[in-house]
Amino acid sequence: MFDRTYARHTQNDKLRLHFDDLYQGFDVQQKIYKGKLYPLIENYLDPTINEILSATRNRPRTFIFRADLKFPEFMAPCAMHDNNKVLTQFIRFFKYEIKKASAPYRMSLQYIWAREQETSEKPHYHLVIMLNKDVFDSLGCQSPDEYGSYTRDNLFHRMMRSWLKAMGFHHEAPLGQLISLGENPVTKQVWTSVLSEHDWYAINEAVYIASYLCKAYTKPFAQGIRLFGTSEG
Repeated sequence: MFDRTYARHTQNDKLRLHFDDLYQGFDVQQKIYKGKLYPLIENYLDPTINEILSATRNRPRTFIFRADLKFPEFMAPCAMHDNNKVLTQFIRFFKYEIKKASAPYRMSLQYIWAREQETSEKPHYHLVIMLNKDVFDSLGCQSPDEYGSYTRDNLFHRMMRSWLKAMGFHHEAPLGQLISLGENPVTKQVWTSVLSEHDWYAINEAVYIASYLCKAYTKPFAQGIRLFGTSEG
């Protein structure tokens, strides 16, 4: 699918391909599958790094993590999957949840997102989320309450409520866990971190984790839909 002789994506020549494990001095992930290297997209790496650096400038400490939004297995492909309006709705509901939890602090949310779809009938979304460490310093319990719903006030339950509402389900609908948390590819543990402007090692690790969203592999370019974005653009 990809060849080092091509500096541009064959399905979109505006996208520049990156085949090395360093970019702008930061470590980045490269996907190797069945002995073949699948590159990253420089047009996505640049805003990813900018968003992370912006977060360190906007607040003294930033709580950062990665999450994947998935549609229920029982849901048949429909118009909802033909655009990114559901993601826009998720962000709107999630901002509301963050604002409620943030008083007396100013609501603070930055994010990076990518839409992906390989062989499944429906897409899914990868996100890197950055919040004020003074308000959120953990994800909280991922398990639902005793009724199978996500009604608690921890960060994970707030995300689940936002995603359910974005899809048009009642926020207490017992549909199971439709958000999975990103792992450190080395330790295989759920990855979270705290960033500050002068902690290069934490920033480098965050860029490495977030670069996963920039891979060319599994991006459905033929759909003609935007596949990547950040809160700053």
